[in-house]
Amino acid sequence: MTSGTPPEAAAPDGGGPVRERAGISADLRRAFGNMAAKAGSMVIERVAQLILILAAAPILGVVSFGRFSFANNVTALLAFGTDLGLTLWTTRALAREPVQSPSVLGTAYHLRLWATAPYFIALGGVALSLGPGEARIAMLAIGVVSLARALLDHARAVFRARERIGDEGKVNAIGASLATIGGLAAVVLTRHGLPAMALGMMAGTLVSMVYGFALLGRRYGPWTGPFDRTLARRMLRQALPFWIAGIFSLAYSRGDVVVLRALTGDAEVGAYRAAGQLYDVAKTLPVAVMTAMFPQLARHFRFARARLRRAEWGVSASLTAAGILTAAALAIVAGFVARRIFGPGFARTVPALHILSAALPLVFLNCGLTHFLVARDLGVLNMVFAGLMVPVNVVANVVLSRRMGAPGAAWSMLITEAALSLCCLLALSVARRQDAEVTADTPVSGRRGPR
Repeated sequence: MTSGTPPEAAAPDGGGPVRERAGISADLRRAFGNMAAKAGSMVIERVAQLILILAAAPILGVVSFGRFSFANNVTALLAFGTDLGLTLWTTRALAREPVQSPSVLGTAYHLRLWATAPYFIALGGVALSLGPGEARIAMLAIGVVSLARALLDHARAVFRARERIGDEGKVNAIGASLATIGGLAAVVLTRHGLPAMALGMMAGTLVSMVYGFALLGRRYGPWTGPFDRTLARRMLRQALPFWIAGIFSLAYSRGDVVVLRALTGDAEVGAYRAAGQLYDVAKTLPVAVMTAMFPQLARHFRFARARLRRAEWGVSASLTAAGILTAAALAIVAGFVARRIFGPGFARTVPALHILSAALPLVFLNCGLTHFLVARDLGVLNMVFAGLMVPVNVVANVVLSRRMGAPGAAWSMLITEAALSLCCLLALSVARRQDAEVTADTPVSGRRGPR
C-alpha cells in the first residue's frame, strides 16, 4: 500500500534500480531543458545589462555612476522587504502540492501588496535625506524599478514551481531589454544625464511588469485568489527564515556600497560598482542552474535521499569548475574594459575587478550550497549563516575600505564568501551523515521486492 503517496515514495531511493534510472534520466532531461531556456534568456538579459553599464558609465562619469549605483543598491535592499520570503516558499509549496495554488497565490499576493506601504515610506525618507538634485530623482525612479522587479517575483515563483523556466526567462529578458532601451534612449534624447536614465528605466520596467503578469494569467490562470488568514500565518512563519536570510545576504552583497560611500564618496563607489556590475553579470550562471534544479532537489529530499546526495555532489563540482573558468575570463578582460571602455576615471576598477574575480568560484559554489540547505528544509541555517556574514562583511569593509577604497570593498566580499562556504559545507556534511543513518535504519522489509 502506498497510501496515496507518489509511487517513488514507497522506497527510500525511488522504487528500484530500473525506475530510479528512468527517473534520473527524466530529471536530467527536464533540468537541462530548463537550464537551456534560462541560459538563453539570461544571455539576452545580461547583454542588455552590459550594454547599459558600458554605455552609461562613460556618459555619466564616475561620480554620477556612483550615485546611480548607490540608488540601485539601496532600493534593492528596501524592495526585498516586500518579498517576505514568499518567493522561495511559494516555489517549494507549489512544486510539492500544486493543488494548493489558488489559496497560496491569493494569500501571497495580498501579503506582498500590503508590504509595499512601508517600502514607500522608507524610500521617501531616504530620498529626502539626499537633498534636491539628481541623486534624489534617481533614488525615487529606481525605487519604482526595484519594487516592480520585486513584485514580479510572485509570477516567477509560479514559473519555477511549474518548471516553466522559459516563461520566467521571457519576463526577465524583456524587462532587462526595456529598462536598458528606456534608460539609454532617455539619456541620448534629453541629455539630462542620470535623472533621464533613471526615469527611462522606470518606464521600461513598468511595461515589463504588466507583460509578466499578463503572461502568468494567460497561461496559468488567476495569479491571485482568496486571502486565507490561517495560511498567511503559516506562510509568514515558515518563510521568515528565507526572508531574513535574504535580507542578510543583501546586507553584505549590497550594503557594502553604503559603507563605502560613507567612508570614501561617490567616485569610489562608482569605481567599485563598475567592477561589481561586471562581477554580477559573471555570477549569473549558478543562478540559472539552481533555478532549474531546485524543484527536483526539493522533491528528492522528500522521496529519494540517495538521488539527492548524488545530485548535490554533481552540481557542486560543476559549479566550482564553471566558477574557476569564469573567474579567469573576467580577470583577463578587466584592464581592457575599465581603461578602454569606461575611461580613465575608472582606473581603480581594475584591481577591484581582479579581486572580485577570485571570489567567483566561491560564489558559484555558495549558490548551490544555500539551495541544497533550503531543499533539505534547513533554510533556517541560511538565515543564521547570512546573519553571521553581515558583521564579517561590515568589519572587513570598515577596516579595508577606509584604507584601500574600492579594492578594500572587493577584498571584504572575497572574505565573506569564503566564510559562507565554510559554514554551508559544515552544515551539509552533518545533514548527509544524518541521511546515511536514516537509510541504514530503514527496515529491509520496507523496500519493494520482486513480485
